Amino acid sequence: LMRRLILFILILFIWYPVKAQTETWFAWTYDDLNGEMIQLDSTGFTRKSVILPTISGYTYPYNVAVAPQGDRVGYTLSGNTGDLIFTVFDLVSNVNLMSYRVPLSGASDSLTYAAPSEIFSQDGSQVAFAYATPAEWTLLVLDMSGQIIQQTSRANTSEIPVPMWFDGNIVHVVMMPLAAGGFASLSSAQWDITTNTLQPTDRFPTIMADLEPRTGEIIYPMLDTQFRDRSADMFGMGFHQNSVQVALPNSVPFPFYVDENNNIDSAYFIQNGERILLQVTQIDGDSYGALTIIERDGVYAGLLPYENLWIDKIIGVGDGFIFSAATTELERFFPTLRGVNSTAVVYVPTTTQIQGNIGQVIFTGISGTTARLVWAQDLVNRPLPNTAAWRPVGIVSPNPPSNNVSVGMSDQLMIGGMARVTLEGDGLNLRTSPSINAPAVTQLNALDILNVIGGPQTADGFVWWQLSDGNVSGWAAGGDLSELWLEVYTGGTLPPPMTSTDYPALTSPQDGDAIYAFQVSFNGQPLPLLFQWQAVPNALEYVLEFEQCDATTGTCTPIMAFYTPLTEYSVNLFDFGYGLYRWRVVVTGGGASEWRYFTFEQ
Repeated sequence: LMRRLILFILILFIWYPVKAQTETWFAWTYDDLNGEMIQLDSTGFTRKSVILPTISGYTYPYNVAVAPQGDRVGYTLSGNTGDLIFTVFDLVSNVNLMSYRVPLSGASDSLTYAAPSEIFSQDGSQVAFAYATPAEWTLLVLDMSGQIIQQTSRANTSEIPVPMWFDGNIVHVVMMPLAAGGFASLSSAQWDITTNTLQPTDRFPTIMADLEPRTGEIIYPMLDTQFRDRSADMFGMGFHQNSVQVALPNSVPFPFYVDENNNIDSAYFIQNGERILLQVTQIDGDSYGALTIIERDGVYAGLLPYENLWIDKIIGVGDGFIFSAATTELERFFPTLRGVNSTAVVYVPTTTQIQGNIGQVIFTGISGTTARLVWAQDLVNRPLPNTAAWRPVGIVSPNPPSNNVSVGMSDQLMIGGMARVTLEGDGLNLRTSPSINAPAVTQLNALDILNVIGGPQTADGFVWWQLSDGNVSGWAAGGDLSELWLEVYTGGTLPPPMTSTDYPALTSPQDGDAIYAFQVSFNGQPLPLLFQWQAVPNALEYVLEFEQCDATTGTCTPIMAFYTPLTEYSVNLFDFGYGLYRWRVVVTGGGASEWRYFTFEQ
């Protein structure tokens, strides 16, 4: 018996270090319906569950702020008579650390607008908090006994200072209007709690900013008027956030990524702060929440297969990011979540493959609960990201450069005329703006002919021209120092393009998607892949054409055509095997869509 006991103890000691090595991050979730917080780790193991204390007649808030170390949480209870109580609860010892009763009835509090971890000081001993009515606001710093360390107030401003970062003796705030409405940018300020002075800054012009606290870098989407502004095309849905800006310590914010055709909803540091994840919504289409990954220099890294997905929270971790969303939203990506009726936390590693990577479900709440992600922290001590990697999008000038500046070649193109891609220009990128950092709309082939609709612009060492073939438009460089990529074309006019009523617009799967076997199977049984497209007015029938392609030669062979009156069709990919495929949709008696390619992989 003693030998068995010794062996059992030995096995325990062997197992614990192995488990510790597999845990790379911790996270907290929060359910505003019942105040429950759950701590989990990267293996999906639930480490702890606590119910936040409340008072009879008070309700839990939607937002809570977990301190940087994950050991305490700040939240505001709302009374049915309009009273507010700001509370800090210790998540380790399960005790209330302090409570502060707002002295004004009917006030708003800062956590309603944003609740970042960084409202706490780095050691968690103090916290920044604000409350306001239309008549006045108060910004204060409290210690963990509820004592006011410092405070400042203003009258008749109709706004509230929302703390975003408690950095030493400086509290950075966004000045948020209490009235509803759309704002292209907000004013920001920094409050020195030592001198009790409030000064305007340009660090946080939006509550949608994301902070890398180790380096002091801040990123956020914003309308930048030096690039194309399509706010008028958004039909009252706000301003066109056409750029991602970065604010570095002791420098003026600048754009490092531009998208003139879509709206950038949000930007997040991911993968140890080395990459940025964007949520993007189409202005000209129905797609929202597309997840794009870019590098710090603005270079496009890849598109994740998520689209039209409402995500509660995104937080970067050392080798990727995690997010939470309702299982009803996620079940089309993870069939095992069907019927769960809860919230799930998904982990997406991004250090290797991006295209087709949906990650894995780490945690699923109990049916009927909404355990939203609110905090996460790496357990691995990683090096700081490269703070010198940022590259501003080229500032465009409509004037030719001076003679002592080396700029690529350009033919004498004219607006209203036409341009032809030279043989040397085969594969020339057509970009969303005149910059090498702007995303590519498409690639042009040698001898392609396009209308010149804008330019010239000089940026990044090139002369740029805005071109259109009637379907797509964008900016292309005229050439480099040794080769001409665009030349004047004086032939006949371009044929009229197809209109949107001539052919169906394809929606899913996307061009370049990688479909994996586990995504289209469940319990060993194949699940069909749904092909979808937009309806064409007066169309009676569609044909889904399906071809298998040789990845080496690029040749494609028709294998099936599916007829349907609907705008979707399900195909069992296992019937055709792994490989490269392409598909398009033809309207019976009408036009055809473009071809889209995808791979089916094991």
